[in-house]
Formats: sequence, structure tokens, C-alpha cells
Amino acid sequence: MRLPYMENLSLTGAQKSKLRGLGQKLEATIKVGKEGLTPAFFTELSRALRAHDLIKLRFVGDADRAALLERFGDIDRLRRASAEQLAQVDGFGGKLAAELHHF
Repeated sequence: MRLPYMENLSLTGAQKSKLRGLGQKLEATIKVGKEGLTPAFFTELSRALRAHDLIKLRFVGDADRAALLERFGDIDRLRRASAEQLAQVDGFGGKLAAELHHF
């Protein structure tokens, strides 16, 4: 899927650095999971880009699974974990922890 408003986007190195700095303070707007770049992902990406000037993607993968396993030990403990406990895992902010807890 092409995002027409992004086709001719070119940024200088200084602009990219500025955006990276701003992005450090953001929580992930969209997560990319094991399914990868699905049509649903592109639909959500398009919606997010229309709603926000800057978005942050989070790629959820093996490192996240390893961090959760190290912290909780097994899936049963992970299922019982509160959003606050999940947020204490490296790489998980409050928003991502709440979404994982809800899941």
C-alpha cells in the first residue's frame, strides 16, 4: 500500500535528527508484531499519520518475549501480571503495558 502524501518526502540530516529526538519522548503509536506488515497495519499507519504529525512504531519480537520471560518466568505469571508490573519490564512503557495487560 502506498501512502501518497509520503512519496516525495525528503528530509535533511538535521531534520531527521530533530525528529529522532522528538520521537524519543513518544510512546509507540503502532506496534508491528509477528504478523509483520499486514493490510491492517497499513490501514492503522495511514490513520495514525493523518491524526498525528509524528508517530512512533514499535517492533515487538524476540527481545520483548525474552524480557517478559526473564521477568515473569512463565506464561501463567505473565497473565496474572498487572499493567504496573508489565511497565517495569525494560522496553515497555505504560501504554504498551496497559495494552498487553488488556490482551
